[in-house]
Amino acid sequence: MPPGSPLFAEDVQYAEFSSPAPESSIAAIERPHSQRSIFSVPFSPTSSASTRRSQPKKRKLRTPETWKHFRVPQGDEETHQNNQRLWYCQHCHNPPWRTVSTTSAKRHMRKDHGIIIDDEERAAKKRLQQSLEVAFTRAEEKNRETVSRGEQSILRNTIQLDAFYEAQIQLITRRRLPLNCVSWPEYQALLCAVNPVAGGVLIQSGTTVLAHTEHSYVVHRENIKAQLQAAKSQIHLSIDLWSSPHRKAFLGI
Repeated sequence: MPPGSPLFAEDVQYAEFSSPAPESSIAAIERPHSQRSIFSVPFSPTSSASTRRSQPKKRKLRTPETWKHFRVPQGDEETHQNNQRLWYCQHCHNPPWRTVSTTSAKRHMRKDHGIIIDDEERAAKKRLQQSLEVAFTRAEEKNRETVSRGEQSILRNTIQLDAFYEAQIQLITRRRLPLNCVSWPEYQALLCAVNPVAGGVLIQSGTTVLAHTEHSYVVHRENIKAQLQAAKSQIHLSIDLWSSPHRKAFLGI
């Protein structure tokens, strides 16, 4: 390396998958504004490596709505756990409650203090979702422009609402999908790709799906009753007991 060439101390940033608690700003070292010559400090690979290891690492404050309910350690309270900053709940005093995890902090605020903190989506995820919605909207508008009024009437008449709603209920209940899956842009785009005028029959609320599911259950229950009452032979009942993935027991007859 030629004499007089500068060396810069690089800041190191990293982000964990579980959105850890932010590090204290006291431990963060800012980038030096002045350049240093190699002749001011003898350079060696060992000293360079030790300098990098000694520099504390920064963490980005990703969930400000969560951590505004917490404070830094005070007095003789522990400051770190497994090399992660401990944060103490501002509402708990005797005994104090502490954590290093965003997930446990949200759960504590919800269960112990009744404070519900909405999940904070990252900007990149929001931009991706917006781009998907724009793409699906453009595809739907293009399909509508290419279909004439006469064709729209024919396509609309081919939709059997009862069969569509029943098939949708079977898909959600048997595959254990969330009720709000009907509002997913990807799901709606799939239906509109099959039938460009399907947008007029799409459901936008999980509450409506729940009402359809309850109505379907009543209809199927009455059909089973009618079949049992019309039976001319003896009826054999088979009973089975099992547990769902959520550890809830069910008794099937």
